[in-house]
Amino acid sequence: MTEVLDALRTQRDRMCACRDATCVDDAEVAQFEWGFAHKELVDRAKPTPAQQAEATALIEATEACAHELRPDH
Repeated sequence: MTEVLDALRTQRDRMCACRDATCVDDAEVAQFEWGFAHKELVDRAKPTPAQQAEATALIEATEACAHELRPDH
């Protein structure tokens, strides 16, 4: 689960560093590619409640950053 959380942090940081919609698109592609490449790792993850809460917060922060630059999505 540590690797998944690290990836979520990286994805959040990448998304929140974006300054335009093209960057957001590229960051989203990178997110999906990571997810597909590590599907087995994600499927095996058994987060503790604290880890699940952290993952949810990271995902929400990533989405909020994307929404700032692409409010229509």
